[in-house]
Amino acid sequence: MAGETNVTRREKAAATRLLLFRAATALFAEHGYHDTSVEAIVRRAGVAKGTFFVHFRSKNAVIDELVAQQVAFAYAEMERARADNRAPLEVLRRTVLALAKHAAKSRSLSRVVVASSLADANVGDATNGRLEGLFAELLKVMRDAKKQARHGEEPNPKAAIVGAMTAYYGQVLYWCTTLRAPPLEKLVERALDSLLGSKG
Repeated sequence: MAGETNVTRREKAAATRLLLFRAATALFAEHGYHDTSVEAIVRRAGVAKGTFFVHFRSKNAVIDELVAQQVAFAYAEMERARADNRAPLEVLRRTVLALAKHAAKSRSLSRVVVASSLADANVGDATNGRLEGLFAELLKVMRDAKKQARHGEEPNPKAAIVGAMTAYYGQVLYWCTTLRAPPLEKLVERALDSLLGSKG
């Protein structure tokens, strides 16, 4: 009986966290990060103000959760590419395209992440920390492949990752600030083709 109560409490807590997360991201998309208050979030979610702080330390933590979801999506694609025995550059390509695919779900929210990361050093550091973990894992994958390849067959792993991520950041910034920009995935794919060579 106690076990069931604990499960029910965990389920209720998870449901409340999700409710708050959805309310916050909807308001961020509608009004922007800075013009969305915690009061507005809890009003939209229909919970007490203190409940927000049980689940999130601050509005910054909601942005961190958004980035964590994007990075988890990219990790999953990286693992699928590795399981398919893809070449290292294709693993890199698919991972970065997964970041783009997730970001492309909402231009408004992507703008919020970019703007809040630039405006607040704490948000920027948290975002970079999430992405640096992904880069480090990609670097391991590519270095392992380089060790197994004959000399000269694989590009410098770090240079390839830095180039791919720089291309990604540039295209996200362009896409977020240019209403007539092509779809983000297409922009990133073209940039990666130029940098890494066409997958065809």
